[in-house]
Amino acid sequence: MLALLVGVCTLVLSAAFVSAAVAGPRIAFEKRGDIWTISSSGSGLQRLTRGAAQDGRPVWAPGRKKIAFLRGPANGSLRTRIMLVPARGGTPRLLTYAGSSAQPGDRAITGLAYSPNGKRLAFADLSFTSSRVRGRVVVIDLKTRKTVVLLHRSAGLDVSWKLSWSPDGRTLLVSRFGQDAEGSATWLLDVASRQVARLGIADACSAAWLPDSQRLLASTLTQAGSSVLLAERDGSVLSTLVTGGGAFAPPPAPPSVGGACCSPDGHTVAYTVVSTQSGATSLWLMRIDGSGRHRLTAGVDPAW
Repeated sequence: MLALLVGVCTLVLSAAFVSAAVAGPRIAFEKRGDIWTISSSGSGLQRLTRGAAQDGRPVWAPGRKKIAFLRGPANGSLRTRIMLVPARGGTPRLLTYAGSSAQPGDRAITGLAYSPNGKRLAFADLSFTSSRVRGRVVVIDLKTRKTVVLLHRSAGLDVSWKLSWSPDGRTLLVSRFGQDAEGSATWLLDVASRQVARLGIADACSAAWLPDSQRLLASTLTQAGSSVLLAERDGSVLSTLVTGGGAFAPPPAPPSVGGACCSPDGHTVAYTVVSTQSGATSLWLMRIDGSGRHRLTAGVDPAW
């Protein structure tokens, strides 16, 4: 009888979680170089872009009627465009442009984040000269097209930047994933003062705000392992939600985890799992306490 009651309770809790997921907003993600969306219940899979270009890093515009993403050419050069596509499907259009190829003075965009009011877009880019690589965080006014550079940093060739704009509009999380000597780290960038403070979580290669602007999800990756952490904005870790294998670990190491983001209601986390055997990527969901982990679909870079 006890076993039956436990089973019933489990079914009730699972049904409640799935019911909440069905009602929640859709998740945008990349799969095989195209942008897709899906409901958090796993239904309604929709492909928004197609073609030879490499599309990725989707972000929702406020109001959730459009999705911005990065588009690069199929030949693997660093030419990068910021595109905008209707969330229900349609023809993508050019929003802004950076770089033309990997030549001196060119730039490649690696990260995007909308301001909460939708009036500004932050992007991170890399510039390549004959002697060095430099990273920037830039904010563009979408009405006037005026740009302001908030941050300059040295970078390496094997570096990617990700951004997350706090819901209160005050702070950008700037994450650096690097395979050079500096490695990976995340900073808190005050948009008004341009002051920068390093998040006190070692090897935090990406981070995303929770809706309260006080907590965040940090994804860490080292040779030894990976994790998704729930933390305060000062870097104090509240809990470890999920752990996985390390970077480039040989089989049969467990899959690595990372790239976590939170649902708008703050209850559910989407994250990426990467197989160490095949390199295949898939999207997973879990509750904000780390329970209820389950696979959603194939893909990478979820955006809620």
